[in-house]
Amino acid sequence: MRLEDGYFNAGVIVTDLKQWRATRAEEVVLDYIRANPERIAYDQDALNACFRSRTKRLDYKWNVIRPFFREPLALPLERAEIEAIRRDALIIHFNGSSKPWSYFSDHPRRAEYEKYLQMTDWRDYVPPDRTPLNMLRKGLSAMLPDRVKGLLKMVVRPAMKV
Repeated sequence: MRLEDGYFNAGVIVTDLKQWRATRAEEVVLDYIRANPERIAYDQDALNACFRSRTKRLDYKWNVIRPFFREPLALPLERAEIEAIRRDALIIHFNGSSKPWSYFSDHPRRAEYEKYLQMTDWRDYVPPDRTPLNMLRKGLSAMLPDRVKGLLKMVVRPAMKV
């Protein structure tokens, strides 16, 4: 797909089901996948290829993905707009590897996830990676300066691959 064609993140999608069924859209998507398996890197690629000219974009606040919370900012938006989207987020899409249900999650909106988790039947959930060793690692990490943590990662990660 060409950059100028646009690309949508289908983490939050609103679909006109009547139109979807009438146009047999499911078959269109499956046919595209069968004909172009090499072009499918992400689950939303086929949707983008088949429907990019028939979409309406939702405001970012309906699907606020991790890049909105990363520093330095890598999105092609003004800082003021990104800050407004962060503040007014209605759906936070925990995409990427840092999930709020992981003990090591550093997502800035993790506390909100925890707040709402406490209102569910899963309020007693304990992340499987919340082990005594990881609790020690996290505690030590909080005390170390970022420069030292960066150096340790450079030494430890290559050693772990051996």
